[in-house]
Amino acid sequence: MLQNKNVYKDFIKPPNKFLHPDDENAVIPQHKIAKSIDFRSEALPLSGFAMIGNRRKYDLEEKMEIKNQYGNNLGLYDNAEISKLIEDMHKRSKEVMKTLQTNKAE
Repeated sequence: MLQNKNVYKDFIKPPNKFLHPDDENAVIPQHKIAKSIDFRSEALPLSGFAMIGNRRKYDLEEKMEIKNQYGNNLGLYDNAEISKLIEDMHKRSKEVMKTLQTNKAE
């Protein structure tokens, strides 16, 4: 049994002001607006990859392929180190491509 009986007061709802207008502790009942979860395709980041027979999680290699193919707008990486590593690889590959293009032009 709980030793502190004041804990139960949090669970007891106060009386309704409309039903008990003379009660000092009565309150006007309020309702909370419950925020619904948005399952529309434009609200979910990977909804474009959803199809019948598709798995839920991607391997690291598959995530890298998707990242290379579709750019940085997907939030695929929960690990900050992996995302930083991939961003650094992209920067280096862009620098290499620029140097190759300048060498071809000369």
